[in-house]
Amino acid sequence: MNDILLAPLERPALKWFATHMPAWVNPDILTLVRIFGGVSIVLIVS
Repeated sequence: MNDILLAPLERPALKWFATHMPAWVNPDILTLVRIFGGVSIVLIVS
């Protein structure tokens, strides 16, 4: 069970993203985007 404050908004948002995501976007692509974003933030902040 998800007990976070924004839980009522999270499930519809995830369903919306899943239906509107292009077919070429897969979990590996999303992982690369997250890694790139994390490294970018570290480089900008430091």
